[in-house]
Amino acid sequence: MQDHGEKIVSLAREMLSQADPSPRAASEWGWKGLALAALLGAASAGAGYLTGELYRPLNRNELIELQALIHYAAKMHRVPSERIGEDLYGYFNISALNELNFGMMEETRNYLYRKIKAPEQ
Repeated sequence: MQDHGEKIVSLAREMLSQADPSPRAASEWGWKGLALAALLGAASAGAGYLTGELYRPLNRNELIELQALIHYAAKMHRVPSERIGEDLYGYFNISALNELNFGMMEETRNYLYRKIKAPEQ
């Protein structure tokens, strides 16, 4: 997303540097201004979508994936799955899986992968 924003900024700078104060250029600048506004609007809409996506609750399939990883880690260490779940809840300071959001999904997976690969306790 950062590269996308930098491209928009460089394009806007280029458009502004090509601006010419002559009357002919003033009418052309109207189209350049519209193009710039469209680009900036598209960029902000994309950023809004990504922000919303990061904070959305986990869907059913994602919750099932995490539950499966919890059960697999418990099986690998021969402990009840509740123990792995409690460790996960403590690590993320939550009381249930549905309190996680999509932005935390990758970190949650990594935590559970480390639990699975960790030597037996």
